[in-house]
This record gives sequence, C-alpha cells and structure tokens, in this order.
Amino acid sequence: FLLSRYAVSFFCNMDTNDVNELVRLFVTLSINFGHEFAMEMVKNMIRHKLEIKLETVKMLREHELALARMRYAHELAIEHINLVQKKPKLGFW
Repeated sequence: FLLSRYAVSFFCNMDTNDVNELVRLFVTLSINFGHEFAMEMVKNMIRHKLEIKLETVKMLREHELALARMRYAHELAIEHINLVQKKPKLGFW
C-alpha cells in the first residue's frame, strides 16, 4: 500500500497523455513488481491525474464566473456614474 501511494505520487508529474511514457512505466513496474501491480499503479496514476484535471477545470470555471460577475458589477457602476453625471443639477444657476 505504501509503495503504491509512493509510486502514484512519484509518477503524478509524468505526462499521462504521452502513451510511450505510460507504456515505459507499465513495463518497468511489471518487470519489478508483477503485471497486476503494474496495471493497478497505472490505473491509479491516471485516475489521480484525472481528479487533478477535473479539480483544475472546476477552479477555472469558478474563477471565470467570478471574473464575469466582477465585469458585470463594473459595467453597472460605470452605467450608474454616467447616469448620475447626466442628471440635471437642481439649484440656482
């Protein structure tokens, strides 16, 4: 268990989109620890990478939503300032 957690954390910087790297990793793990262990490790690593990617996408969406809200609030503020400036002043001239 500790070895598998160590291996997942060690290999999580690896580019899982690169099939050659995954194959190299699988072969290395398979030779040293057996086929089933290698399969489980590669699956865990890919799952871990997907979780990170999904979390990043979620954070980016939240960030974009916050930016959109700020942009809208900014536009409303400018619109309000323009309305206030155009409003005729009451008083004596």
